[in-house]
Amino acid sequence: MVIEAFKRSLLDYSKKINDCTNTLLNQEAVRHGLTAMQLRLLMELYNDGTMAIGEMASHLGQAGTNVSTMCKRLEKLGLIDRRRNALDERMVMLALTKDGEARMAIINQAFDKKISYMMDAVDEDELKEMLSGLKKFSQLLSLNTGVPDQAPHQSLQTEKGMHNNSEERDDHEI
Repeated sequence: MVIEAFKRSLLDYSKKINDCTNTLLNQEAVRHGLTAMQLRLLMELYNDGTMAIGEMASHLGQAGTNVSTMCKRLEKLGLIDRRRNALDERMVMLALTKDGEARMAIINQAFDKKISYMMDAVDEDELKEMLSGLKKFSQLLSLNTGVPDQAPHQSLQTEKGMHNNSEERDDHEI
């Protein structure tokens, strides 16, 4: 494949994936009076548990000050708690409240339905092939970006009703 065709495909597909992902996030965020970025923050806490603001900023690709401002609003909404780390008071730790957990359980169910619908369009072998291709592509891109290639947060189960099972976070394959 020539460089120009690859470059064009890279830009086109990354834009399409980004647009579709943002649309899915925005649809659900609006239903809950949130922005897509606030929803991403809540999803990170829901999936990974308590974390420092700096770590969250890294996960979201945002500046720490932006994340801190976002957290203040989410705290006012009663969805998260912000607390100083007992061992290092410079660090502010984030955690979902009980209301935040309940809201995220509802949002997570909505995403499970959407993902199940998408996964019904492909068989298990096609899904494995796509994920393998995405992994290879991510590794290829990380060669020039300086951004380490990181595995997804959760495994992907292909049984009906078992998509994105948060109980099995250490295995990143189907």
